[in-house]
Formats: sequence, structure tokens, C-alpha cells
Amino acid sequence: MSAPPSCIHPVSVADLAEARAQGVPDRGSQQVLEAERAYVDAWRTRRGLPPTEQLSPSALCISGGGIRSASFAAGVLQALAAADLLKTFDYLSTVSGGGYIASSLTWLLHDSGRTSVGTASAAACGTACGLGPDDFPYGTENPSARDDAPDRHRDGAAQFRRLSYLKTHGAYLTPGNGIGLASLVAVLLRGAFLSLLAAIPLTATAFAGVILLSTTLTQHPTEGFAFIWKLGLGVMGFLIVSALLYAVGSVLDRPLAETKSKYAFRRRYDTYAGSLLTVAAALGAISFIPNVHVHVGTGALAGGLAAAGLVFVHASRKMSRRFLRTLAQTGSLLILYAVLVLSFHLATWSVDILNTPSGILRWVPVGLLLVSLLCGRLVNINIISMHRYYRDRLMETFLPDDASELDDATGASPRANTARLSSILSASSPTGPYHILNTNLNLVGARSRVRRIRGGDSFILTPLYCGSNETGWRRTDEFLRNGLTLATAMAVSGAAVEPDAGVAGRGPARDPSVAALMTLLNLTLGFWIPHPLKEQRRLAFPNHFNPGFRSFLASAYDGRRTYLELGDGGHFENLGLYEMIRRRVRLVVVSDAGADPEYRFNDLLNAMQRVQADFGTKILFTTGGAPVNLHALFDVDGAHHPSCGHVIGTIAYPDRSTGAIVLVKASMINDVDDALLTYKHDHPAFPHESTMQQWFDETDIDAYRRLGYEITRRMIDAVGVNNF
Repeated sequence: MSAPPSCIHPVSVADLAEARAQGVPDRGSQQVLEAERAYVDAWRTRRGLPPTEQLSPSALCISGGGIRSASFAAGVLQALAAADLLKTFDYLSTVSGGGYIASSLTWLLHDSGRTSVGTASAAACGTACGLGPDDFPYGTENPSARDDAPDRHRDGAAQFRRLSYLKTHGAYLTPGNGIGLASLVAVLLRGAFLSLLAAIPLTATAFAGVILLSTTLTQHPTEGFAFIWKLGLGVMGFLIVSALLYAVGSVLDRPLAETKSKYAFRRRYDTYAGSLLTVAAALGAISFIPNVHVHVGTGALAGGLAAAGLVFVHASRKMSRRFLRTLAQTGSLLILYAVLVLSFHLATWSVDILNTPSGILRWVPVGLLLVSLLCGRLVNINIISMHRYYRDRLMETFLPDDASELDDATGASPRANTARLSSILSASSPTGPYHILNTNLNLVGARSRVRRIRGGDSFILTPLYCGSNETGWRRTDEFLRNGLTLATAMAVSGAAVEPDAGVAGRGPARDPSVAALMTLLNLTLGFWIPHPLKEQRRLAFPNHFNPGFRSFLASAYDGRRTYLELGDGGHFENLGLYEMIRRRVRLVVVSDAGADPEYRFNDLLNAMQRVQADFGTKILFTTGGAPVNLHALFDVDGAHHPSCGHVIGTIAYPDRSTGAIVLVKASMINDVDDALLTYKHDHPAFPHESTMQQWFDETDIDAYRRLGYEITRRMIDAVGVNNF
């Protein structure tokens, strides 16, 4: 395989030594693995299979990729169930969009997902849901089969109804029935407004303090800002003088007479010079604010919003990433500066009001400050951000109530809304593979350089334990005071929009200015949690002051903090492979529907690099002893039409034991039916349409489902049922 692409961060030997010294990759996870093994053995006993001591576990992984991945994986699951292979897996490891459909399956297999009162719900549920060809919740009928095929009409009414509901509700963010695009925009504006309501009055109060102090001392309201300018000049002057002294020292120094103290001095200079330059630039920008007219500030705000809009519109197109990154940085800086300008003019207005002899208006600035303090301290940012809206819409689509399925209309899902993750699976009554929902623990401010480069650590949400190497693990029935639901875990695993985070640790949100703007406007799907091993107080919750505005600083994203932010598992590893390699599986089947139109296999390369670095495990794709060029295998003559959509590799563990990996890749294979050919003609990017497209209709979902089914069916024929 070719060298890793530029999106994969290289990690040096020194970095790995540092990471291992700090506990990577396996700090205290043995208890977690033993608890999981007890469940897996119980699940195996039910299936008549030997325990894990005799036969290592197998796993099914479903990648991230939003509704695209969920739709493709629906077909993968159907094909595996049709061959009666789905029940052979011990683990179900999902990331982001893969967690949508997998959580739906886990929910339907769980008793409370099928049990309601009344004949209507019984009609909706039909027979008990299972993993076999006859009781799989979404049916197993081959969508490409002829009308006279023996399994063409095998699915029951309840299975057909569930699948129909899934296909007609792919536009889950704006599902209708009273919730549409206006609702989405309103929630975005609500989060931004409440965040600005907490931030702007406080900033204005600080500016007002500078103005009042200046007026008291010098009778010139802007003298304080002139002092800030002078302070910035002083910092620059210090840098200039230090540079001159450094130059003089270089003349007097004997080049070969190196000492420990000289090296220490140079290192201190290199460390502080950049910080001082940043401080000087910030002071200069702040000191200039009184000279910026409010209309100019409004114009800067409009320009910044326009730049942000261009980035959003063109992010999925083939434009220069450097250009888009520059545009995002420029837009963010313009908006941030506009907010400071508007805060200053609010401060001048407040000072004028306070200087009036009398009148009720004098209390307005005080009231604004009081509202700011109350909003900053008493508002739960997990509730008012986009996270809760996203979570509710996913729940209503993938964990629907029986009445919604019967009416084929989005409605409330009261049972799923309160179903605790800790109660979904039990070793006393196992119902399916052990489900691990993978998330990313944001660690851009961690001490470990490896963590900072990667942007985080793998943080799992499971029915038994939640946690990571960085933080340790806690029992799920104790984590968040047993308040974590399956719906919330599904949404957290798919929280793709988050400050200081990006796929495989890279992306525009990692830029400090972009991250600061996202924090200021509360533009995040991320979810703040208390540290798993610290006391979880009943009345404590994440607010705008802590950890909200504190996260303007990267140091807030540290595994030792009281509050930690979880986001999309794809920001760490998008295939769900990492945790399965930790568990030393003998066989793993991966449904890979990440956006990869050029078949560069970035997600696979990232996973391969991280499991080798952390676990000493290699994943190899070879033929005749030579590495397989996966890009050439799938991108046949540049036509993007491979003969098959899967590839088989070897997992080489450090103790010389081996396992097998079967990668099922979303790809436009040859010899598909007319329905897929027609869809491909109308959608040239299929099956790698942008992940930003989260509004699928019935035709979209069915096309990806049909493709996932057909590729998996051919994979099963090639591998052989007895090899699973």
C-alpha cells in the first residue's frame, strides 16, 4: 500500500515512547474487557458457541458517514441476516452514522423497544425481533431479486413497515409534522443568542470599566484604550530590544562553545517570543476598537458571515483546502472582531446612560449584566446547543415509537427518550452483539503530544462501561448518575460539528479562530460530560462560564479537567476498528461507507496507523506476499467500477497470532441492476456523495441500501458462510 496521505498525522518513535510512558494504550481496561467477556460468553452460550477462551471474538464494524453510511449499512445488515450470519458476531462497533442504524437494531432487539400496551403496537411489532433471516427487524428480502425468486416475498408486514418508515424519513433533521427548516434555524439562532447574551454584556462591562476609569483619571474616555495601545507597543519594544540583545550575543558568543545554559536560554526565548507577539497583536487590535464605527463593525460581521457561508457551500466541492481554510480563518476573525466592536459601542451607550441624572434607563445596563451572569451560570449548554435537537431528531427516526411507524409520521418517542444505555443489554438475557458506540474525547490541550496531534482519544459508550485510556472507565449505571440514554450515546457518537476537532484530528475547526467563533456562537453538536472518575454532583452541569467560554483556550481540553467534551468518533477513528483490535478479535467485518470518491482509503490508513502505534498490531492486505494497492484495485483504470466491493486482509498481533479483516467498501461495482444504474446516472457522485448532504429521500436511502446488500451478498459468496 502507498504511503499514508497528508491527512494522516505522522507520529515519531519519540512520540510513541512518550505516549506509552503516560499509559497508552491500555491503562486499567482489563476490568472493562472482563465484564464485556462475561456478556459475550453469555451471548455465545445462547447461540451454542464455545466461550471466548476457546475461540476469540468476532466483530462487525459500521463506519461513520451520516445518513449515507446508515443507509449502506442497512443493506449490509440485511444481507448478513439473510445468510444467517449476523448472529455470529460478538461485538457491534459503530461510529457516527453507522451508529444510527446499529442503535436502531440494538433498540429493536431490546425488550422495551418491542413492548407496549395495545393491539396497535402488537401489530406494528409483529413477532419478536431477531438476527435471523425470518425475524430481522427490517427484513432480508433481496432488493435486486426477480419477482419469481423464492425469497422475494418473505418479509412480513411489520418488517416492511419498519423499512418503509426508515426510507421515508431520511431527512431526519427536518422531518416535517411541525418540525422543518425554520425549526432547525431557530434552534441554531437560540444557541447563538443565549451564548452572545452571556458573552457580550460581560465584554461590554469590561470596556465600560476602561471608559469610566479613563474618564475619572483623565477626562478622556478613550485614554484607557490608548494605554492598551502603549502597552502593546511596550511588548513589541521588549521583543525588539530582546532581538537586538540576541544579535549582540551572537557576535560575542563562540559558536563551538555550547553550554547547557545557552541552550536553555534559546529555548525560553523561542517559547515566549511567539506568545508575546500574539499578545502584542491582540492588544493592538483591541486598542483600535474605539476608532471603528459601529457601521464598520456591522459590515465586518456581514463580511464574516458571507465568508462562513461560502465555506459551508463550497466545503464539499473540489476547491483548494488551503483557500477554504484561509477563508474560514478570515471570516471567523471578522466576526469575532465585529462582536468586540459592537460590545464597545454597547459599553459607550451604557456609560452615557449611567451618567444621566435620573431615569429608569440607568438600570438597563445593570439589568443586562445581571441577565448575562444568570444566563452564563444557570443555562445548561448541552441542552440549548444543537446537540439536543440533533439527538431528538435521530431518536425519532431510528428509535421511533410504534405509533409513529404505524402512522408513517414522525412523532414523539417517549420510551426511547428515557431508555438508559445501562439497561439495553444484560448478560442474564443477551439479545445481540455487544454494542460499542465510539466517540472522540477532545484533547487538543493534553500534555501528551500524541494526544494533541491526534486531537483526542477513543472514548467508548457501552451498556457496561464508559470511558477511555486518558480518563479511565466508569460503570455505565454510575456514569452521569445513570442518566445516559441510548439516544444520547447515538447522537454523541455522530457529533460531527465541534470546535477544535476534525476527522482524524484535522479540519478547519482545529484553527484557533474558527474554534473560538464556534465556541462563542455555541455551534457544536458536542456533549460535555463530567470526568468519569471524579465526583458527579447532582446539581452541577456544564454552563457558559465553565466549561463554555473557558474552552476558548486549548488548555480547557485536557483529560484532567472537571468537564470533558465528547464528539464524533470519526474525529479519532472512523471505522470502529481501534477498539476491536484492543479486544484482539479473530474476525472483523467492516462496513466502510465514508466519503472516498477517489478510493484513497484515508479512514483505513488512519486506523492502521493508530492500531500499529498503540497496540503493535499490523493490518496487511497482500497477495502472493506483496502488498495490495487498494486504490488501483477499486479505481480500475480510473473508472471507479471495481469488479467486487470487498477486500480481505490479515490482522497480525504482536504475539504472532493472527486474525482476518473483511472490508466491505461502498463502491459502484459492475453488473448491478437497472435501478442502481439509473440512480448512478442521476447522481454521478454516488456512492460517495458529500457527508454534508444529510437530507436523503426514499430513493437515496434505497439506492445505498441496495448497494450495501449486493456488495455484501457477493462478499459472502466469495468468503463462504462456513468461514464466519
